[in-house]
Amino acid sequence: MTSIAIGKNSINTDSISKIQMCLILDVSGSMNGLLSQAQNEIWKTISFLEGFRKDTLETVIEIAVVSYGNQGYAESGHVKIITDFTEDIDIIAEDLWLMQTGGGNEFCGLAIKNSLDSLSWKDGNVFKCLIMAGNEPFDQGEVSFEKAVETAIEKGILLNTIYCGEREKGINNKWEKAASLGNGSYANIDQEISIDEFKTPYDNTLVQFYYDYKSTYFDEVPVKEKGKQLDSKGEVSPGFRDMIIYKFSKIKKEKDIIDKFNDSNWELNEFEESELPEKWRNLKTRELKFKLLEHARKRKTYEEGFESFSKKVEEFLKITVQPKLKNKTLNLAMSDMMKEQLIEFGYIEKKENYLQQNIKQK
Repeated sequence: MTSIAIGKNSINTDSISKIQMCLILDVSGSMNGLLSQAQNEIWKTISFLEGFRKDTLETVIEIAVVSYGNQGYAESGHVKIITDFTEDIDIIAEDLWLMQTGGGNEFCGLAIKNSLDSLSWKDGNVFKCLIMAGNEPFDQGEVSFEKAVETAIEKGILLNTIYCGEREKGINNKWEKAASLGNGSYANIDQEISIDEFKTPYDNTLVQFYYDYKSTYFDEVPVKEKGKQLDSKGEVSPGFRDMIIYKFSKIKKEKDIIDKFNDSNWELNEFEESELPEKWRNLKTRELKFKLLEHARKRKTYEEGFESFSKKVEEFLKITVQPKLKNKTLNLAMSDMMKEQLIEFGYIEKKENYLQQNIKQK
């Protein structure tokens, strides 16, 4: 039986299958860059977390979002619970896109306290952490951040801090101290790194292959992805591109009539007539086989095209983008600090995919 100490608690990790991560974002007037990175990089973060497993158990990931520092909710101490813990990444992504920045007071201690008191934290053997990002002194406000962090430790919750600015300034503003008290890690990022830095010449083609691929599924009502597909220049947003790469991997795992047809060596006895599109149900056997074969060939073509351009995107980011990045973005900082913590907690890292590795620095 394996256990590790977190704060004052010794926690058995043998049955761990859930990760709870609460992202606490400073959304005061100067934090547009941080919010943009959070909005655009959430798919990379989820993909990173899904790259870990505990024993043979499926990893269940729940994300919560809390904001602080916005003048719009001064009555609650400028702190707001945006989203309670959920496994639905679409909800998280949509709520992030609805968030706005605006001048306010940045009370870190209160933000931590409210996060501990208001969110649906699970008891038992769960990896739980707060990740707090901002750029003002950590000790502002009437609520002591030291006491708030002590409460987090008692609940088995780590605190990681990310300062948006120069590393030494963050240390002087007690961001490193807070992380140390919280048994977590401290990092600094450059929130001014624009999401435009992550565009590639292959994004438009990749998106088109995705929708062509999706068109081969017989959904009654096709679902259009939510998200900011185009930026102000009318070009595909890197955040949207990463979203569809993430979603492609999910769709591909779903078995439908075309997969059953292929797996049965093109026999028709592996599925029910009700699984067919209504317009195909009265076709003769030979005609139906022709339609299914044609559809299967289209799907294979679009799948290969999508995967080919995914690799082109990955290579472009590694070769062209990575060397230009002198500092980390929010996702990279979170991934770096959480990797070590998850492994210490008993998780192992599975094979990386594009969304996990595309901008790792040398």
